[in-house]
Amino acid sequence: MIVVPYTKCASKEKAFEVVREGTAKALAKFKVEAAITDNGQDEIYAKGKGIDLKARFEDDRVEISLKLSLVLKVFQSKIEETIQKSMEEIV
Repeated sequence: MIVVPYTKCASKEKAFEVVREGTAKALAKFKVEAAITDNGQDEIYAKGKGIDLKARFEDDRVEISLKLSLVLKVFQSKIEETIQKSMEEIV
C-alpha cells in the first residue's frame, strides 16, 4: 500500500479532485490505459489490462492499493514509486 499525506491540498475533497485528474497521467507513463471511476465521495478506481488500482481518501492522506498482472509485477516497485511521486507532487 502506498500512503501519501496531503501537503498541497487543504482537504480530502480537493485531493480527490486532483487525484481523479492525475491518475490517468501517472499510469500513462507506463503505457497503461485504465478506466477511471469513483464512488463520488472518497474512493477512485482505475482498472485496465493488467492493473487494478484503488485510492481511498482519508482526512489527512490518500491510501493507494495496487494489484498487477504477472507481466507488470516485474515493474511493481517502479510503478509504485512513480505513482507515489506523482501523488506527492499534487496532493
